Amino acid sequence: MGKVNFRQESPQAGIKYSIINIPDDSNLGTGSFTTVYEKAAVAKNEAIGSMMVNAPAFQISVTINPATKEVPALLGRADGANLNRKAFKLPVDLASKGDCAVVVDFEDWTIKSMTLNDEPLEEIV
Repeated sequence: MGKVNFRQESPQAGIKYSIINIPDDSNLGTGSFTTVYEKAAVAKNEAIGSMMVNAPAFQISVTINPATKEVPALLGRADGANLNRKAFKLPVDLASKGDCAVVVDFEDWTIKSMTLNDEPLEEIV
């Protein structure tokens, strides 16, 4: 049993870094995904996404969309199997928060929760 802990610096403009943390590499469907978005990127009121892919075994993506006040997330196998989608509500005062650290926790290929700067976000049902 090994861990997967990978940090990607500046994967694209507007994102400081992203980290995937999976405690057991024999169970890729359980862990957490963190993305730190730059303040200037979220203040633009445009969608900005972050993802990690390990084809064909794993994919996760998270998109902050200030215009719709939502953060959709997708988790599953990179071949399209076991896809789990959830969306969470963004706080109204997003631009005043500075850099935004979004953490998605998942277990058994299901997105369980999302936080923004350590504050839980409400799931959109």
